[in-house]
Amino acid sequence: MSLMSLASRYQQEQEIEKYTKICKAVLSKRGIEFNSLENDFRTGVNLLHFLEIVKNAPIEKPRWHKAPKFKQLQIENISIAIDFLRNNKLNPVGIDPYQIHNGEIKATINFIHECI
Repeated sequence: MSLMSLASRYQQEQEIEKYTKICKAVLSKRGIEFNSLENDFRTGVNLLHFLEIVKNAPIEKPRWHKAPKFKQLQIENISIAIDFLRNNKLNPVGIDPYQIHNGEIKATINFIHECI
């Protein structure tokens, strides 16, 4: 492994750790346990809680699913979060709900970065 790829990997791990800590701190305000950027936003529920806390505003319309069991409802939750950012004049460029649902770190970090 080259020195550049090691440095890049180290930087990515540091970024993941930083954003995981931010998410833990924010979600703990509602008593929500958070462990992983890859897994804990997949249903969109924690993503919407995170957004409500950070923006200090409830997301009421459209109504989101508090316990989505089906993939389509989970994707819908994530889409609601992305639309909320767009409607509040933020620009979540290149963030697709399927990326977050699939646990893609880069998309998840980009979303969090837009929120804070």
